[in-house]
Amino acid sequence: MHEGEALLGYGPTLDDQQAQELVDAYRVAWYHALGLEADDIAQQLETSRATVYRLLKEAERNRLLDSRPRVALPTGPGAALLLQEVERTDLGERVREAFAERLGAEAAPFEVLVAPSVGVPQQDPEERRREMSRRVGRVAARRVMRGILHNGARIIGINWGFHCWRLSHALPGDLFNRIPESHAADIRFFPLAGSIGVLDEHREHLIQETSANANAVRCVENLNQYAVRPDRTPARGKEADNPPIPVPLELTQPCVIPLEEGPESVPPDTYLQHVWRFIASDKSVQAIFGRQWALARLSGEEVPTEPEGGTLLQRAHALITGLSTVDYSRAVRIGAIEQEFVERARAANAVGDLSAHYFCHLRDYPECREDLRNVNLRVLAPTLEDYVACTRRARQLGRGLGTVLLASQARKAEAVEAAVSHGAVNIFVCDEELARALI
Repeated sequence: MHEGEALLGYGPTLDDQQAQELVDAYRVAWYHALGLEADDIAQQLETSRATVYRLLKEAERNRLLDSRPRVALPTGPGAALLLQEVERTDLGERVREAFAERLGAEAAPFEVLVAPSVGVPQQDPEERRREMSRRVGRVAARRVMRGILHNGARIIGINWGFHCWRLSHALPGDLFNRIPESHAADIRFFPLAGSIGVLDEHREHLIQETSANANAVRCVENLNQYAVRPDRTPARGKEADNPPIPVPLELTQPCVIPLEEGPESVPPDTYLQHVWRFIASDKSVQAIFGRQWALARLSGEEVPTEPEGGTLLQRAHALITGLSTVDYSRAVRIGAIEQEFVERARAANAVGDLSAHYFCHLRDYPECREDLRNVNLRVLAPTLEDYVACTRRARQLGRGLGTVLLASQARKAEAVEAAVSHGAVNIFVCDEELARALI
């Protein structure tokens, strides 16, 4: 039995035979929760609309749905079998096998989950992009929730970006209500990148999906509002004032240090040293990344373990992130990152960025790493090595989720493969378009 399974008490308790019998009903319930209409579900499963309605009724009769409707997480020895049958689709397994064949089994993700694209608007590319990012976010949110309940994930970092924003709003807090408060108090969410929030083109509204701080807060709010309440109703009054999961630390330092080199009287290298020493003195930076981590950015040396068990980044059980390509970065388009950073990264053969840190494919990494150093030196966010370390901890210790990467659209295939080539990704969630491009 996995950690948390006995505490959950939500959804049916299944043995292997019961789980196998309910696979189709659970799959229909899951597609229904993603927002697919009955006709779309029938098309996805290659069955009739009448069969879909019958399976939905079967799901409700077997307590696979709650009242919202959402999908209940089962318990018992059949739970893992049921979840694997439903969520590890043939397409996801083919993507994982393709990674293993091209990059090696050690680099390939442990899981690949694919959000269905049936029923998504085809005529409007922007509407299609929004809907697929919403579905990818929901699939990933469900996997993170399972990680909290079943895989011992307690310390979780989340990045900024559109997919992480979707996940933070979809994290199913109502599944959290059976965990005792003593266990909930051990959970920590934290932002993975410094402040990068900007105003929209009319300078009126903060673009929320650019804030890792806001995403971490939203995840905690979703869980706290239902924690330890058997009736699954939102907490009120004093209960709401004393949430079991602490409010996340906020990173007030900027994510990207501008390219301006400071006063003319100060050499550029000296200016950067002053900036990083100032960043290293920030209490939230010390708690999340560590003072030594910040100072080591200048020297390029390996970061020693911080005292008292390490920082949140060094102890993290899961790091949730999206990624961007070099040629199409939302952060650049909205003005959060200067175009000159992109030009420097492109000149170094970078193919993508994780939390504004540019990276190359592993085969090109030794040559381009030093060329990218001066660009990445200006970013307050986990390095590629930090994502790799988190994935290795999860695999070696058998606890947590490691790095969870969310992505959609075929144009990201090269960047995703490059990230995977380093062994940085443990769980990969994508849409069908990107999955087929990767195969």
